[in-house]
Amino acid sequence: MLTLSEILIKEYKMKSYKELKEFIIKKIDEGEMFLSIDIKPSFDDTPDYWETDLENLFTSPRK
Repeated sequence: MLTLSEILIKEYKMKSYKELKEFIIKKIDEGEMFLSIDIKPSFDDTPDYWETDLENLFTSPRK
């Protein structure tokens, strides 16, 4: 299981919400199935709907 706080600590060089999403998508492609959303990402480009957006990465088909 991915934990958002652990991702942000280990991948401290991330500079944007977009980079966070790309990292999570990579992990999903590698077989990850769950994400624990325990903190809000503090990037300038984090949208108001960030929780739903991240959850949708696991449930919505990607092109």
